[in-house]
Amino acid sequence: MIYHYAHPEYFRDWDKPELKGLNKPLVLWGAGKVGGVAAHCLKTRGVEYAAFCDIAQDKWGTQFCGHEVISPDELQKRYPDAVVIITSVFYTSAYEMLKARGYRDIYDCVFLLMEIDFSGYDFWMSQEYAIRNIEQCIAAVRSQRTKSGIIDQLFLNITTRCSLRCRDCSLFIPYVTNPCNYPSQEIMTDLNKVLDALGQVRIVNFYGGEPLLQLDDTLVRSLKGAGFYIQIETNGSLPVPTGVDWVTCSPKDAPWAIDRIDELKIVYEGQDVERIASLLPAPRRFLQPCSGQNTAEVIDYILKHPHWRLSLQTHKLIDIR
Repeated sequence: MIYHYAHPEYFRDWDKPELKGLNKPLVLWGAGKVGGVAAHCLKTRGVEYAAFCDIAQDKWGTQFCGHEVISPDELQKRYPDAVVIITSVFYTSAYEMLKARGYRDIYDCVFLLMEIDFSGYDFWMSQEYAIRNIEQCIAAVRSQRTKSGIIDQLFLNITTRCSLRCRDCSLFIPYVTNPCNYPSQEIMTDLNKVLDALGQVRIVNFYGGEPLLQLDDTLVRSLKGAGFYIQIETNGSLPVPTGVDWVTCSPKDAPWAIDRIDELKIVYEGQDVERIASLLPAPRRFLQPCSGQNTAEVIDYILKHPHWRLSLQTHKLIDIR
């Protein structure tokens, strides 16, 4: 599979290093998801690099993609004249830190990500998940470098109807007395006005209520026909239409009708989450405290069962209601 970014014209005039015949050491800044994909891109081009650099102390001295991860101080000691490619969404802060340390050959990683040959790809993320991350990174870097505040994703509360009434609902849907319900064509007409005004949106995230009470084949076909990436967050009680690209499931009580999940997110209240995960298999699993009341308990469980990751409702932690 060869991936092509949809709008390379946005970056046609951006500086990029000449990697062939480079006479300085090359270092990647950011040993994370984007860094792993960037390392694959360099490998497919036959370009060697010296190391990864990262500000996270727990990564120092470890191996990432077959290369050592070093600290910023170690970078300056070993490779004072390095060409540095920033493989992180935090482009501005990394650039300023490198510039303050005297580096001049500093580049973002966007030029590496315009076309990706996934042949021989062996990084832990699936190709689909990798593309999702790099497109978010590209948008973030572009926004920071152009200071344009580009919006590349749209989160749409498509309905306040729901198939369940959960007391821990983060959007307080059970208290909505007159749930909205609009025809698909009316939603698409209004959505097109927003998309046309924003211009750069490539990902549309639907939530609710239960979005699958409203998101039908007509809406999905219209969005896919226009080239959009569709994500949903569902409670798992309804089947997912063909064409939805990413499914986050936050399941409640069975029975469940969902047939595929990319990301499982469970509000933890001491229930048997391993049983739920066995019935609803997903490559990524998250546990979330219930209304921020049992965060320590959730963290303790995750430390003992590290195949789970932590998800937080930050608005509840800081008491925004």
